[in-house]
Amino acid sequence: MARFQGAQISEAEQWGDDYGPSLIEAVYEHDKDWNSWSDVIDWIEEHADDYDVSPEAIESMLEDLHNLKELGVDFTSDPAEAYELAHESREM
Repeated sequence: MARFQGAQISEAEQWGDDYGPSLIEAVYEHDKDWNSWSDVIDWIEEHADDYDVSPEAIESMLEDLHNLKELGVDFTSDPAEAYELAHESREM
């Protein structure tokens, strides 16, 4: 298991083409005052080089979060729910 910003991330998640719930949790640990998908997207884009994960996983996460924003899905401060919504947005 690798660690990212204090969170454990599996090797498959770290170097795969997609991301898992632990990466979303690691991102959400950085700011409890986010109020929108844009807040999360902006933070990820600003700190993408700090991630010890594949660029494809970051791009996949950003794409899903942009989908949520564009679809008008209500923001959630719960990382587990954010992960579920993000993956569900692929089918919307």
